[in-house]
Amino acid sequence: MNIFNKEKFESLVVQNWTTFISYKDLFQIIKDKSSSLINSMSIIKVNTSPMINSRVIMTRFEYEKSNIIIWFDFHLTLEPNQKYIAGTIEFTLDNQYKLNYSNLDANLFIV
Repeated sequence: MNIFNKEKFESLVVQNWTTFISYKDLFQIIKDKSSSLINSMSIIKVNTSPMINSRVIMTRFEYEKSNIIIWFDFHLTLEPNQKYIAGTIEFTLDNQYKLNYSNLDANLFIV
C-alpha cells in the first residue's frame, strides 16, 4: 500500500520553496543564465512595459529517475527598463542537493 501522496507533496514544496531555497541566490543564478543566453531568445516587441517587478516562482517539482526536476517561472527587468525577459528555467536537483541548469524557455521583450 502506497500511503504517500505525490501531488500533495509537490504542492507543499511549490508553496513553501522559499523556506529552503535562497531566493536571492536563485534569482542571481537565473539572471546570469538568462543574460548569457539572451542572444538565442525570440524577440517580442511590445508597446508598454508591464507593471511587474522582477520575480521568480517555483511552478513544478517532479521526480524523474534519480533526479528531481524543478521549474521556475521568472520575469527579469533589464536596465534601463526598456527590456525584460520572461520565461521558464529548468533545473535538476541531484542527490547532493545541488541545482544543475537543464533548460531555458524564455523570450526577450523590447518596449
